[in-house]
Amino acid sequence: MLIAGTSVIRREKTENGEFLWVRARKNATKIGVLDVDRVVCIYRCNACFMDALALPAAQKLPEKTLFMLTEKDGFFSLYYALTDGGYSCWFSGNDGALYLHADNGKADSFEKSEELCAVYTISGEDVYALFSLAAKTLASHFENLRLLSEKRRPDYFNRLGFCTYNAFHDNIGESVLSDLLKNWKDNGLSAGYIIIDDGWMKTKDGKMMSFVPDEKKFSGGFKKFIENVKKVYGIDYVLLWHTFYGYWTGIDRKLGFPVKESIFNRNGDINGKKANYVCGVNTTGEDFYPVNITGDECLYPVESLESFYDAFYSYLKEEGVDGTKIDAIGWLELFGEDNGGRLEIMKKYAKQIDAAVGKYMSGKAICCSCESLDFFYNSGELSLVRTCKDYMPDKLSTYGPHVFFNAHNSLWLGEFFVCDYDMFQSGGKGGKFHAVNRAISGGPIYGSDEIYKENFDVLRSVASSDGFVPVCDTYAKPTKRSLFVNIYEERKLFMQFNELKGNYLLAVYNCSLNDDEEKIEDFFTISEIPPAAESKTEKFAVYSDERGFLGVFGKDDEIQTSLGFIEAELFVAVPVEEKRAWIGLEGKYIPSGFIFVERTPEGDVVETKEPGKCLVYSEKPIKNSSVGFCLENGLYVFNATEKKFFVSWE
Repeated sequence: MLIAGTSVIRREKTENGEFLWVRARKNATKIGVLDVDRVVCIYRCNACFMDALALPAAQKLPEKTLFMLTEKDGFFSLYYALTDGGYSCWFSGNDGALYLHADNGKADSFEKSEELCAVYTISGEDVYALFSLAAKTLASHFENLRLLSEKRRPDYFNRLGFCTYNAFHDNIGESVLSDLLKNWKDNGLSAGYIIIDDGWMKTKDGKMMSFVPDEKKFSGGFKKFIENVKKVYGIDYVLLWHTFYGYWTGIDRKLGFPVKESIFNRNGDINGKKANYVCGVNTTGEDFYPVNITGDECLYPVESLESFYDAFYSYLKEEGVDGTKIDAIGWLELFGEDNGGRLEIMKKYAKQIDAAVGKYMSGKAICCSCESLDFFYNSGELSLVRTCKDYMPDKLSTYGPHVFFNAHNSLWLGEFFVCDYDMFQSGGKGGKFHAVNRAISGGPIYGSDEIYKENFDVLRSVASSDGFVPVCDTYAKPTKRSLFVNIYEERKLFMQFNELKGNYLLAVYNCSLNDDEEKIEDFFTISEIPPAAESKTEKFAVYSDERGFLGVFGKDDEIQTSLGFIEAELFVAVPVEEKRAWIGLEGKYIPSGFIFVERTPEGDVVETKEPGKCLVYSEKPIKNSSVGFCLENGLYVFNATEKKFFVSWE
């Protein structure tokens, strides 16, 4: 718990939790002492992204900590840094002392002390319930923050996607994309959507020169290309990448929109610091700021923002573009000077992009590089957010942290946003590790393999041949035992759980940083999945994506697992009801996600997303079946040559 100091000048209790008012000053303000046994900090590692760190007690907390989860004697507390009065707040700490910092993005910040509503905190024994209660309170506190349950959810991520960036970087065009989609089709798989990332635009000195794509890459513009890939390859949606204000250093004056100029002479929330907790990799450090990419000033719309976005997005809609991936959102804080401060300019941009996405793209937007309070608390109806820094396919040491960061960032953000774990590559080592992670996430799944380097066995394990992907009911959460695991120092497996159509999922990962060839052994029980523990069902048929059917287990029976470096195993626990449990389609990481079962008095009507072997555990013998079947390893296996069949039971 927090033992508040004299700088906390008011405590405003609510139905759930309380807000703390702090007298903040230019330098760090000590607001009290954290008396806790364990803590997880979510902190900004750079201008765009957040990392997570688990610590024993409140030792030296990372700079720019935005959120903390603490535990003391089985009692949990959440601490959210807030924005208020034009200031964005964050925590730091040392030897138990907790400090508050605030910044408004202006050089003359803090001419005098400010009284800010700077912290929200809530405590209780049910850690998962706390996140839900906190989200409702925060949504009512901030005018421009919405619960995910109140938003229009994107309608494309129940399909398998593809993003061009890690596969091709900026060497993209209609020819290479057509070749890739043809290769997918030749291997019996369709993509439901593609994200055309950086490389499509006409640019000069890092600035957008035109809405029209580079004719050397898309000779007929987007319209002809999009019509073709939708017709030939069954693509439903095409999303297009751009930065929040055009391209890396904005838009060229030749576009005809009034712009402002900025030279990044202050480094916002970074102040020269490096990310010390992430294996030396800092995807978006100072070297990734626009000024250090081209050496030029940034030109960006402010007063002309509405007309810019309206013209840009109306053009994209006419060309057949269905949605967008919006990058470099976090950089906007560097434009606070002369624009009313960092929060004021973020409010303007977030409002206009929210309106344009809703008007022209039916809400289809991936918000990327946006992990700052400025954006979160002003995100409006925007509903899908990247929850980690860039996936680094050539750095295996980042794979474990990638899973860990996504899990903890989702725990904080999942009540407000669909959580996007980023693109991944199915080929090479770690393809299954990342595919399992995406499958349980509750968010989109999109690959980024170079052509002919795909592992189609992995891709087909998360999707049907037509590109359908089952999406979990909510966002994946770390199990209680994994909440405070320090993957940098402890040799423990990391676990996440989720639900899908009444079945319970558990993903187990070895998040080690290096390959020491020594496996980690552990076990779990179904009771560690909170909704399963509360279920009235006492028996569960458990299926492993790696080992197949493991048997029928009670809630407290131990289920063993053993995993090596960047290995993962996904378990599905299906309640045994009416003496049977439909496992689903063999060969899928979440087999139950690919079948639909209607139980009638006469028997079960089963529909599968594609032909294959359909598995069921039953304590009753089969009376009749419209398709052939056999009994293997304790399961009935149906040869579902048709997508729909009927089974009756003795």
